[in-house]
Amino acid sequence: MIDMQAEIFSTLAQINRDWFDRAKSEARLASELFAKLTAAHSVPDVKAAYQEWHSQRMQMFADDRRRFFSKSQKFMELGLRFLGNGNPGATR
Repeated sequence: MIDMQAEIFSTLAQINRDWFDRAKSEARLASELFAKLTAAHSVPDVKAAYQEWHSQRMQMFADDRRRFFSKSQKFMELGLRFLGNGNPGATR
């Protein structure tokens, strides 16, 4: 039971670190967009800056989705182990 709690805590801590890193990446991306828009001298420059920003955001969303499903699966596995008292063949 203690090992399971430690594993749950570890998973939650990793999720927290992932979201903190995601927030930092989001702030960095916004800052880069602002710098590019400030330096833009033409409409094509603005368009290119927004296209690059949008492409990077879509990649971040894909990464978020992948992480979410991975962590959700891990929680479900932990829950099933808890319900089975750590015995893979046990059912309630």
